[in-house]
Amino acid sequence: MGNKLLITLLFTLALLANSQFKGIDDLIVKIKQKRVGLSPIVINNIPNPFVDEKKLNQLAKKNKILTKRRHILRLYAIFQDRAKINGRWYTIGSKIGSYTIRSIKPDKGVVYLLSKHRTVRLYLQKKKSKNIIIRTKKGS
Repeated sequence: MGNKLLITLLFTLALLANSQFKGIDDLIVKIKQKRVGLSPIVINNIPNPFVDEKKLNQLAKKNKILTKRRHILRLYAIFQDRAKINGRWYTIGSKIGSYTIRSIKPDKGVVYLLSKHRTVRLYLQKKKSKNIIIRTKKGS
């Protein structure tokens, strides 16, 4: 009786094991089937997802040039051979960005700046400030 029970048990296990492998075999067959993807024409028309360093550098240079052009120079004061431009004092021959101070004319209120391609004149503003008060002592 024990032998029959053992044989029946082994036979049942063999049947169950065979049915489990059948499901795995079906999955393997599905994976092995040739899958259809995109055609080569469609793949070639897709833009490159990676950033091109040359184009990125060109854009950076253009932006740098634009920001340099927007740099505004303003003359605030002239004192003898010195000029206060954008809050800093400069003398003849000093460099401000790509410009060099060529001459300072306090009597005319003009500073001439020279670069490779052009000359720029900065003028003092004629507008008088109401906040400035000059007091002098009268001699007796």
